[in-house]
Amino acid sequence: MTTRLVVFNDLHVADRPPIGRKEGYREQVLAKLEEIAQIAASSPQEEAVLPDIRELSGGSQFPAEQLQVGRVEPVMTFLIGTGDLFHQKRPSFSSHYLVSQLQQIFWKIAGAGVETYLLPGNHDTGPGGVEGLGSQPLIVLDGGPIHVVAPDVTDAARGMATPDALLLWRPYSYERDADPTYYQLNDIERGLAEGAPHTVMIAHGSIVPPGEVRPYPHVPLQTINLDGIDMLLTGHIHEDLGVHLVDNTWFCNVGSVGRTQRTKANYEREVSVLDIRLNAGIVPSIDRIPLKSALPPEEIFHDVVQDVDEGVPDEIVEFAGALARGLNDETVPIEQLLEYLSLERVLKEKVMAYLEEAGL
Repeated sequence: MTTRLVVFNDLHVADRPPIGRKEGYREQVLAKLEEIAQIAASSPQEEAVLPDIRELSGGSQFPAEQLQVGRVEPVMTFLIGTGDLFHQKRPSFSSHYLVSQLQQIFWKIAGAGVETYLLPGNHDTGPGGVEGLGSQPLIVLDGGPIHVVAPDVTDAARGMATPDALLLWRPYSYERDADPTYYQLNDIERGLAEGAPHTVMIAHGSIVPPGEVRPYPHVPLQTINLDGIDMLLTGHIHEDLGVHLVDNTWFCNVGSVGRTQRTKANYEREVSVLDIRLNAGIVPSIDRIPLKSALPPEEIFHDVVQDVDEGVPDEIVEFAGALARGLNDETVPIEQLLEYLSLERVLKEKVMAYLEEAGL
């Protein structure tokens, strides 16, 4: 058996374009999702498996007796969304039409034998976290071949196993996003992982690989106890953090599919998804697939307006500039920016509500 994972990060689909984006945002994002779905559905029902016996960083390698060169195995494909399928946190901002378009795409590839697993991100749940998922449009998608995975909300959150892999989930947590222990295996998961050829953790969180730092609370990969985790697939940070092998654990985050803000990273990076193949006893195959439907940044972002009307006080111009710079840093969620302010929780929630009302 070959377990194939087609992984996409942070779609951020919305009916109306985010600030800085031109009209046509919804159609452009849905076109990218259509392409991603076709990539997942294009998998053959079976394929020849050629082992990769490259040594891992720890010096170990799979035993030769486990490697059957050129064997043909059936392929089981899953489409994995690592969080933030939606952009707007207010349910009233996501139309029935938008939700129906997503359902049609996911149900269509189910006809090719592809099931979809969607992890809730911070944009999918709102300020209440996964406890408020029941009032969000993401949960409407759950059912049949579409699985929304979140603890205490759906059975799929308990993990999903194939002959080749165990998939485990970490939805976005407002309380534990920057806590390294949140991303390690718990006792139950550790027991399950002992018998799994590959254990894959899918997380929506502020995790960065070695050599990367951020000016906001985040989790360096090396601070996580990765024992028992063979692969860590992450969303939430929109930049392309790449694919790395760290202490026998693969870390993968090739950036968001949705480009919501006019940043340097969104002008320079290639919008991509991952195509991962897992076989028992064989080093994982990890391929990056650029999306042909991703338009050039010059065609999707508004130009920056440099002119300022005469008579506007300098203080207002300075404040507007600071606000624009802050909102332009898509690597920092607004709720994290608010953590730096000395406000009571009820006031922060009110600020979030106003910002969401404005579509930010």
